[in-house]
Amino acid sequence: MIRSLSINARILLAALLPAIGIVILLSTYFVRSQLIHLDQALDQRGQVIASQLAQAAEYGVFSGNNTILVNLANALLVEQDVMRITISNVDDAILVDMKNSIDAELTDNNHLVFSSNIHSSNVTVSDFDESLQVVGTILLGKVQVILSKQNTIAAKRKILLTSLFIALLVLSIGSLFALQTGRSLARPLHHLTRAVSAVASGKLETRVEQHSKGELGELEQGFNTMASALQEAQQELQRQVDAATRELRETLEAVEIQNVQLDLARRHALDVSKEKTAFLANMSHEIRTPMNGLLGFIDLLLRTPLNGEQREYTSTIRKSAANLLIIVNDILDFSKIESNKLVIDSQPFNLREALEDSVDLMAPVAHEKNLELVLLIYSDVPLNLFGDSNRIRQILLNLIGNAIKFTESGTVTVRVMLDEVESSIDTCPAIRFSVTDTGIGLSEAQQQHLFKAFSQLDNSPAKRHGGTGLGLFISRNLVEAMHGRIGIESKLGQGANFWFSLPLEVQRNVATQAGETTLDTPLNALVYDPHDLARLALRHPLEEWGFKVKEASSREKLFERIQSARFDIIILGLTSNTPEETERSHQFLAQVNQYGMPVIAMVSEIEHDRLQQWRDSGASVCITKPTRRELLHRTLWQVLQLPEEDTEEFIDRRNTPRPVMPNLTGATFLLADDNEINRKLISLQLESLGVHVDCAINGEEAISLTTNKHYDLILMDLHMPGMSGDESAREIRRHNTLNQSTPIIAITANVFLEETQNLRAHGINDYLTKPISEYSLWDMIKRWIGREMSERPAKAIPGAESLLSQRPEILKELLNLLRKDLPDQRRNIARAFERKDWKALRQHAHKLNGSAAYCKADRLRSAAAKLEKAAYEEDVPMIENAYVQCNQAIEQLINDCIH
Repeated sequence: MIRSLSINARILLAALLPAIGIVILLSTYFVRSQLIHLDQALDQRGQVIASQLAQAAEYGVFSGNNTILVNLANALLVEQDVMRITISNVDDAILVDMKNSIDAELTDNNHLVFSSNIHSSNVTVSDFDESLQVVGTILLGKVQVILSKQNTIAAKRKILLTSLFIALLVLSIGSLFALQTGRSLARPLHHLTRAVSAVASGKLETRVEQHSKGELGELEQGFNTMASALQEAQQELQRQVDAATRELRETLEAVEIQNVQLDLARRHALDVSKEKTAFLANMSHEIRTPMNGLLGFIDLLLRTPLNGEQREYTSTIRKSAANLLIIVNDILDFSKIESNKLVIDSQPFNLREALEDSVDLMAPVAHEKNLELVLLIYSDVPLNLFGDSNRIRQILLNLIGNAIKFTESGTVTVRVMLDEVESSIDTCPAIRFSVTDTGIGLSEAQQQHLFKAFSQLDNSPAKRHGGTGLGLFISRNLVEAMHGRIGIESKLGQGANFWFSLPLEVQRNVATQAGETTLDTPLNALVYDPHDLARLALRHPLEEWGFKVKEASSREKLFERIQSARFDIIILGLTSNTPEETERSHQFLAQVNQYGMPVIAMVSEIEHDRLQQWRDSGASVCITKPTRRELLHRTLWQVLQLPEEDTEEFIDRRNTPRPVMPNLTGATFLLADDNEINRKLISLQLESLGVHVDCAINGEEAISLTTNKHYDLILMDLHMPGMSGDESAREIRRHNTLNQSTPIIAITANVFLEETQNLRAHGINDYLTKPISEYSLWDMIKRWIGREMSERPAKAIPGAESLLSQRPEILKELLNLLRKDLPDQRRNIARAFERKDWKALRQHAHKLNGSAAYCKADRLRSAAAKLEKAAYEEDVPMIENAYVQCNQAIEQLINDCIH
């Protein structure tokens, strides 16, 4: 604060502060001394008066002569400050009580009271001495003198005023001296300051007059010298600038030309990047639709009777198609990342289920390479969390796939634990996922190129491992989008450990292992597996359920334990990598079975025929490894014939990779879509499940239907004329009491899902992307209301087979509906194009896109999608080109239908 003061103020402050301090100290000292002296003088005077009066009144009190006492009192009352005299005898009887003629009111603050006793001397004559001796005194009475403090107070006030006057006089003189000194110093400094400002503004010819002496004079002289030097330097600089300017003018045209070229190159690069991203998105979207159909029919084919050779060929086709779909998904995710349109959807999920799903999917791939795939979940890890389980599965599949790809023998271990470094909040702990392999490992140089797009460990033309090189890049971006970290620990030739850590919020008041029962009485279990981590993965759940577990790492150790103790259950981890090894494992199983103990065989098989062979060799039950916790628990309880709590029907996801068709008999759905073809197809799909479907052609009609009727599920198209789907959902949530909690599923054909990012704000729970397959529809229904409905195989539902067998007729009916509607849609598109109403054009193109997708009119759907995208971006040349292509596709479809 002092630094912001002016020089005058600083000098004044420096002069006054010591003076003020000295004046205060001296004044305080002397004033206090005078005040104390006045108080002491008054006190001493009162004591003397009281003492003298007591001595003088001795005779009057002794003789009882009040006249003497009155005369004494009158004599004292004329004294200054004496206000009252009181004389009393030994019995406290007042003999004289006289006041001053000026009768002032007595208060605690304006008087002092002094008392003194009246004594009489007691004289005794000694028998041994002729002198008199005083041997004691007699109390005769008491005098009381009251003195006024008024004069003393007045004297004190005078002293204070005098001291204050002197202090102010001293401070005034000091202030005048400080001001004069400050002015003498500030004036030349002020001139210097103005001169500095002038020089700073460019007036280098400014100088100051030298009137001061001493340091200020040297400062003025130094400033003038500096200003002269600056002026000379400025003149030299100006000469150099003029010369440089002349040189720059000569190259200005060349620079401008280069700037124009660079700007054109930048725009071209942006356009190329934009076109590349659009191409990747369109290509991925175009490939995904037939790939989904291909995988679906391959699954149906695998469920039909096939001989061994046909099943092997079909399985190979499915693996190739699945690998191709993974590549397409990687490309689509890459395009989303580059366009900043990657969406993270946080939902409640079970961590163990997500982990076991990922391990299940990769287990057959690991078994083909004779690798052991182990999942270890630490006991302190919370399982019921909030997060994007699909993205977590995607990251794990990428990391596990890489580990299997670059590992020729040994083990791939997935560990899940709490990240002690990151976990600081109980409600949102950091979960650390790690995938460790015994493969070839990576050097430090190779690790530098990981997590980059299109980066591969082996880029040689004869590389052994496939892939796009996008898996780790996408995984890194997914982890960072979920506010986590990802990394690797590896040495060349010593395997690799890929890890990532995610902060995930814990669900409260949710049972960790719902439906699991434990043993009332401990049972003995023997676990055999040559892999240490595989035995550890089995030991943990068994001990949690109440088993006393013994382990055997070799077959010899197993037989030693069997011969020395009786076990209630034996779990064998068997290998079948080669025909010879499979035969030895069957013989080993038969030997163990001779001891008459229940045996659970865990093998690397998924074929039912081969699993039956293990059961024929003596296994009580044969299950595929790695085994899901729920399946292991259910199998143990069934083999041991233990009572188990009623739980939901267990579904082994490896044996049923596609959703089971739910039985929804009695359920009522609302379908809101302005496209008749969409309504027709989705209604048929839902009616095959036993659902009664009410249809609405716009948002207003949907709101009207939900006002008077409760629905189990609402399917809402986002793009409808008038009130859109999100607006309709918001109105239903806001004002409708019957369907406030009904799940609302949005239907959209948007590839990047920009419109779905804020769906929850409008009350929409989830979304389906067109074209809607039966599997995706069943899976969505199962996710939101499947737990409240019973489930049974698809063939058990009336009408399901007829729907599949009638697909050609349904497709033909949908094409006829589209053909009838095409002229109106073409007129709407033409009208919007002529008016340059891009918003309306986009809506009509979106509607045509959805209709063509359901009718398998691929050329028309592609043209409508391009027109919708061009209208969304309001790119006029692109709109004109897409408009022509769309009209050509419409004309071709009309002609094809006529012929």
